[in-house]
Amino acid sequence: MLVSIWTDENNVYTATSSGSEIYDVISEEKYAYVNYLFNFTSVWANDSVVFYSTAGAGINYLNKTCISGTPSLQEDLSDCLLDYSNPYGITSENINYIHGSVDPLLMGCTSSGVEVIWGDYSYRSSTTVSGARKCFMTSTGKFYYTVDKGNEWELNRVDSEKWDWTIPDYSYVTGSGILAEGLSINDMYIIETTASGGVDNVLFIATSSGVYIIDEGNLEYEVLDSTVLAGTNDNFTAIWADANTSLTSGQMYIASPSALSVINITNKTLIDAYTTTIKGAANEYLQQEDVVDINIQ
Repeated sequence: MLVSIWTDENNVYTATSSGSEIYDVISEEKYAYVNYLFNFTSVWANDSVVFYSTAGAGINYLNKTCISGTPSLQEDLSDCLLDYSNPYGITSENINYIHGSVDPLLMGCTSSGVEVIWGDYSYRSSTTVSGARKCFMTSTGKFYYTVDKGNEWELNRVDSEKWDWTIPDYSYVTGSGILAEGLSINDMYIIETTASGGVDNVLFIATSSGVYIIDEGNLEYEVLDSTVLAGTNDNFTAIWADANTSLTSGQMYIASPSALSVINITNKTLIDAYTTTIKGAANEYLQQEDVVDINIQ
């Protein structure tokens, strides 16, 4: 079962319940794979390394220099997979999600907390919390993570990665302010410094009850639902936005279980859509429903 994807200029990397598959971006053909006993739960890559989070074995990684193969002779890269052991320890080997930045900063949401690891292990910072689900690291070291508390959800922001924390610097809590009561936070994407004033970030949040766009500069926001987005209900599973997108301009991409939508932020209109029965502008259908992740290159 596919759970996560990541893309660079050459390849698409998948995380599945049985390993990973690597596809050529241009030909869309699979040419390498990794078989794995533990479930991969997510994937993220920088210029040189592909990282995988696992359900029980911490973080594993694959050096891109080890990737080879052809569509007719697909290469098994299982022997290239290495353990990303951390000498400072980890809150749990059961990791729900990982994300990183172009600098060697990697973060993970585990079953027992949230981790931030400098790539060369020069330091680690963390917090202990139950229910951490997804995380997002920015290029400045400011980072975000979601927490499912059972009766409510939080989207938390921490402004520096350099020390342990117990209380986030800011929290968006369902039923208390912007996010409506009773919804679940399924995914998020952060665009840096496009908020009002040109300093703060803009948050794009896919939830079980619509899509939220929040300007952290002035806390103005918009909520979009299936009256604008393609799909049969207001449950949205994945989200992405183009560089420099803000609350008032740019373009974002939203997945629901049955559709992929492309939205013009300026006038909040649907400009493209894909389903299993409707071709989008690329003259392609969705191959199947239940879209779980989006990655735009």
